[in-house]
Amino acid sequence: MWKGQLEQIDEYRWRIPKDYKPGMRVDGLIFASKPMIAQIKQDQAPEQVANVAFLDGHVEAYSPGTRNPAAQWDPPSLTAFRDQWSIFDIGTNDELWDRE
Repeated sequence: MWKGQLEQIDEYRWRIPKDYKPGMRVDGLIFASKPMIAQIKQDQAPEQVANVAFLDGHVEAYSPGTRNPAAQWDPPSLTAFRDQWSIFDIGTNDELWDRE
């Protein structure tokens, strides 16, 4: 189980502060409902989100309206970051977000 810092921002956003690991360029950001976050922590997905925050080109942790997959496990965990060439939205649906 992942034991690093994870701060709840609001109902669906969770932050990994950029001081979690020296060298992170931005905060890590996970979009998940409470039922999803327990599984996400078990799968070590937040560690992968933290690793993404090291990549060149990241200038902010969140661009409104974007969602990007950070993990390959079910349920999918998501991190948002802006890429100059592409934005991905894979593996999400309303059921995962407790919406009808």
